[in-house]
Amino acid sequence: MSQKPLKLDIHLNLGDIPTTKRLTKLIETPENMIKYILKYSLTHALILYRDIEEYREVRNALPSDIVLYPLKWIVNIDVELPQLQNEPEAVGVCVHSHRGTVDGKEFGLDYSGRPIHKIFKALPENFIVCVHTQGVNSYRNISK
Repeated sequence: MSQKPLKLDIHLNLGDIPTTKRLTKLIETPENMIKYILKYSLTHALILYRDIEEYREVRNALPSDIVLYPLKWIVNIDVELPQLQNEPEAVGVCVHSHRGTVDGKEFGLDYSGRPIHKIFKALPENFIVCVHTQGVNSYRNISK
């Protein structure tokens, strides 16, 4: 048997992503992501993106047999949900719990609040929803 093993990375952040550590931003460029995917011979990758053009740059630079699952990282529901209409590549969204303030604006969602239900209602059927729980599996977790 000479089958290639499936190599999957389930959490690649692309672009300008706010983080909790001192409320700085994680910025991963398309160029670095392409190098990473090729270096580790990934066959599949779930990519969390904010800018569809950055995702398209990655997709266009990689061989077509590498399977990518682009999920839009939702920070501002009113801005980013409507953008999905022009992003047919997206197969889902990623939402984060309340994590702090960036540039004077709070980001993240209370998973028991109305905004999360607004997201669920707005998404197409069978869309992936990655609900980031900061690694805590308690049903009471709202990661605050």
